[in-house]
Amino acid sequence: MFIRRLLFVALVVSSLSFSFQPQTKAKSHNSNLLVTLHQTTSANNNGNTTTMAKSVAALRDELSKSELQKIKSTGCLDIKRKVKITGVPYEKKDQMNGDSDNEKPQDTKIIHFQRHGEGTHNVLYTTWTQAGNTIDWDSKDPKCNPLLTKNIIDAPLTELGIQQCMDKQFEASLVNPELIIVSPLQRAIQSAELTWENKSDVPWIAHEACREEFGLLQCNKRRPKSVIQNEYPNIDLSLMVSDHDSLFLEDRRETNVEKADRIYEFLTQYVRTLPQNEMAVIGHSAWLFHMCNAVMDIPDKNLTTWFGTSEIRSMKVTFTDIE
Repeated sequence: MFIRRLLFVALVVSSLSFSFQPQTKAKSHNSNLLVTLHQTTSANNNGNTTTMAKSVAALRDELSKSELQKIKSTGCLDIKRKVKITGVPYEKKDQMNGDSDNEKPQDTKIIHFQRHGEGTHNVLYTTWTQAGNTIDWDSKDPKCNPLLTKNIIDAPLTELGIQQCMDKQFEASLVNPELIIVSPLQRAIQSAELTWENKSDVPWIAHEACREEFGLLQCNKRRPKSVIQNEYPNIDLSLMVSDHDSLFLEDRRETNVEKADRIYEFLTQYVRTLPQNEMAVIGHSAWLFHMCNAVMDIPDKNLTTWFGTSEIRSMKVTFTDIE
């Protein structure tokens, strides 16, 4: 099935118009950074050289600075919240026992956040820019935005994405989540099944709130709930409100503030209230970046940069009510 989807993406790319459309400098700069990071990461997966790894780190830092500036400009960092969410690196010795006088189980969680592996949509927009085009993610014109094609709805993993997630199996085996929470988008579910395959004895649940940003970009539009349930019968989809994707915005992208509010509610109203103390959350790059920079207070800047494909970051997350 994955081979057929890859061939399909190649056909989609070849059928699109690659006429050059100049965009604003900021949008072009961010898009180019994202594409270059993806290209370099893919090369690093194939070659795994020290020099390439340094290039990936430098590109990730540059992209993170650029995206953080966009978040700041929209006022996300100025929002006053009733709950402060703090994240610090998790180490095995920090295993929670719930006996601390200062930590209640519901106020501190160990969360292993993971971004999905490479998806076919990553290949599509990379191929688009290699053909000499710039990208405007907000444009409704297919000549300016390659992810408007309906053929890329709910993009799956590529062969490289599959391998990236399989390469994370050992890292995942070293921790003990009591619950797997996954975005219902196909690439996230596939990544979870590949990476966390030895955790089939714990509950798995899909949650709409940890999806990639809602709206416009067809790769972020999910398939019907009934189709997902048929393909993944062991995942609890009870939190998904409708069979069709009623949350997707057809005419615009979700704003940064809307995204931050959604993530905040997911963490405070859902994750915080769970009886489990340790869990894995498998999601998406922009969602994770917003979580780390616009919603949570994370002193360690190594935890706030743009996630690599299939990357896992483990955090001790503390919820503190603000008086």
